[in-house]
Amino acid sequence: MAPTSRIAFLALSFLLSGHFAAAECDISGNYTIIAAPDDQDGVQSCKDVDGSMSLLFDKDPSSWPSDKATVDLGDISSLTGDLVIYPHHDSKKTVVTASSLKTIEGALTIWNTGTGKDHTIEEFDLVFDALEEVGKDYVITEAFAKLSLEHKADITVGGMARVYDTDVEELQLNGVYTVNGDFSIDSNSDMKELDVPALTYANKGLIVKGNNALEKVSFGKLKSVKGNMQFNQNGALQTIYLAALESAATMAITANGNDATVLLPWLSSIGNSTTTATSDFSGLGKIEFSSLRTVNGSLTFESNSFEDLTIPLIKEMNGAITVEDNPSLTTFALPRVTYVDELDISSNDKLTNITANALKTAGTIAIKGSFTNVEFFNLKKVTGDFKVSGDESMDCSWFDANIKSIVEGKYTCVGDHDKKERKPSTGGIEDTEGNPKDYMTSPDEEGGNGGSGGGSSGSGNDSGSGSGSSDGGKEGSKGGLSTGAKAGIGIGVAIIVVLLIVGAVMFWLWRRRQTAAPGEKRLGSSGSGSTKKGIFDGQQMGVQTKIEATNPSPSPSIGTLNFGRNSLIESTGGFTEKSLNAWKTIRRVSVSSGGSSTVKEGTSILKG
Repeated sequence: MAPTSRIAFLALSFLLSGHFAAAECDISGNYTIIAAPDDQDGVQSCKDVDGSMSLLFDKDPSSWPSDKATVDLGDISSLTGDLVIYPHHDSKKTVVTASSLKTIEGALTIWNTGTGKDHTIEEFDLVFDALEEVGKDYVITEAFAKLSLEHKADITVGGMARVYDTDVEELQLNGVYTVNGDFSIDSNSDMKELDVPALTYANKGLIVKGNNALEKVSFGKLKSVKGNMQFNQNGALQTIYLAALESAATMAITANGNDATVLLPWLSSIGNSTTTATSDFSGLGKIEFSSLRTVNGSLTFESNSFEDLTIPLIKEMNGAITVEDNPSLTTFALPRVTYVDELDISSNDKLTNITANALKTAGTIAIKGSFTNVEFFNLKKVTGDFKVSGDESMDCSWFDANIKSIVEGKYTCVGDHDKKERKPSTGGIEDTEGNPKDYMTSPDEEGGNGGSGGGSSGSGNDSGSGSGSSDGGKEGSKGGLSTGAKAGIGIGVAIIVVLLIVGAVMFWLWRRRQTAAPGEKRLGSSGSGSTKKGIFDGQQMGVQTKIEATNPSPSPSIGTLNFGRNSLIESTGGFTEKSLNAWKTIRRVSVSSGGSSTVKEGTSILKG
């Protein structure tokens, strides 16, 4: 063949090969179906697929291997339509891989359509390492016993992301970074652990609901929920810890595990300028708002078991606060709030102490109960009614003199109207900004199952209430030491104890030989040439004896001294007469024992 003919032949071959390669990616009717292992061969070399695709493992289950059914989408990088996957329980494991797929413009659905007693998919793996965008919904539903979802890139979901009605016990939903619709994990009856490590922005609602066995949840990077954030009817859930959450439109945390703990360390705002809805909290043993400063909308705390409800940093409450039917609540404090639209407190049997001494303006105040102390020392204006009904010993005289004249609506105070002197009990906290870290509790301090637990109730140290009860002692089912580790520690401790005993005996024998040596006098004996009194002279043991020691340890910090429920240092930051007398008593005992005080007369033992 002549050179010219060879060149023409090669060019024609190249053009034809390109034509046939392109033909392989021509999806008739904008829909591609893979219903048998051989069907995937025709699409693996494609890159951009115009249309939708279905993987029908359930159409002819016998055509797939019973141990492991696999589909590899090869070089496909984009899909303009939907991707729907229907696995079948005849295969013990199903794996779908798309290492180059970045964009699905439609929806991604994984659906077990099987019925009957044995229709559960034992194991399903989705390996989409490059996926960055799902234009519509990302949904997984029905009976899967085990799900593995591998996404290495951050994924934006244009619609909702939902996992529901599955049989999985543990779910790790990797890669999902932003969800523009609702994010929902619901009705998974066997799910015990949920980890969503990448989710940062939920641009509508976030719902974790009806997962009766759920014990542990983790949203490690979640910052914002622009709709309603709901944790509801998760009967085994003891701790909800949202370590990075900064804002939510509304919240509903109700009907979870008995006395559940809610920790929201960095939540700074609830609602926006148009929010009027109510955030509900019930069935809780503890709730902690360490950073919350602004609320638009209302807050309701009902049927909880915590003893102290303090929101330490909140300043603007553009809505109502309702505190009702909390049988164990003893203290309610809003130490820095300056405005509240409505304050409604009732049917809290043990509530005796209410303080809001930074409050300047209120719409309506209606509180009823067995209160003995109610404080609004900076209140300047009430645009609605002011109705306070407390214990017969509760002081109304201060309200009569200072509040009655600034109430534009109806004024009522039921209590003691005999005039008496009153001062705020909060020690000036209302004049400080406050540091969120001062009010944070680490989940590690909470104990309990799967990182959950009770813990202390209340963060109201600055409110002067000082209440708090610990439920500790609950043993965690995860993260504890193994039996072997405990045994090893026990053996090591035993060996150390034996060595210490042997060393002590040898030291005692050596000292005995030293004192019994001929020609040597015991310290402090009558034959000793020393004029200094012996430091171990038995005749001198008594209140005048000074026990000298090398490298004496410093005196304990006064912060470690505790006199039961009455702390030496009151929450005001200064000494009361009672605490000062207690300190003087300690000092007299120290002097009578030959010790020396490091505190000069007339000076404070606290700095600053």
